[in-house]
Amino acid sequence: MQARARTSLSIRGVVPRVALGLAPVWLILFLHITVPPWFDLLVSNPPALVGMPLGLLLVAAALVVMAIGVIVLARTSSARSLVVTLLGLTVPAAVVVAIAAVIVGIASILGDKASLWLS
Repeated sequence: MQARARTSLSIRGVVPRVALGLAPVWLILFLHITVPPWFDLLVSNPPALVGMPLGLLLVAAALVVMAIGVIVLARTSSARSLVVTLLGLTVPAAVVVAIAAVIVGIASILGDKASLWLS
């Protein structure tokens, strides 16, 4: 009986942590539904790095950091590790997702201006 109580208690503690750790995914879904041009800007190719659109690389990097955070959140139980993981991994990943379109836009503008200067 005690093992079952511990398991259900730990599951009740893990699910909210993982849901909170998935904040960048929730933000991507929210932005994709409410602002469809946001995703179009991310997949535009002119600002590219290694042949891939810069926006996709930024979002992919944010999702990798988020995945590391979710793994840490699922395996830890202390409040300190929860706060450190959220502030060190999940929040920065969500910020990168939120401003990825702005970064792509700035890179595109700077790339256009650089090509004008080089001409």
